[in-house]
Amino acid sequence: MNEEIETVAPWVRLEIVSATIGGYFREDSKNDLMLVTTISDMPCIVLELVSANDNRTAVGIALSTPLAEIRESAIGLAESFGVPLADCTLPAARRAQI
Repeated sequence: MNEEIETVAPWVRLEIVSATIGGYFREDSKNDLMLVTTISDMPCIVLELVSANDNRTAVGIALSTPLAEIRESAIGLAESFGVPLADCTLPAARRAQI
């Protein structure tokens, strides 16, 4: 299930993004994947690697970790991929409008 993520180009940045999750996959007793939908969307923060042609790969999802801790971790992750970090969360967008 885990596949290796390319750590060099084509990545151009790592984004911290506000998102919601409406379901998740899990293995059933036959080892088949099944989609479990949630009653309501769960807010979360996603870390996405973005390529030059705007393709995205999620490299992390946080459901309850404080945003400050996520940012700290994201800084190190961006450095390991050699890309800049862009904070695209709702709080960052609101700060930019002020």
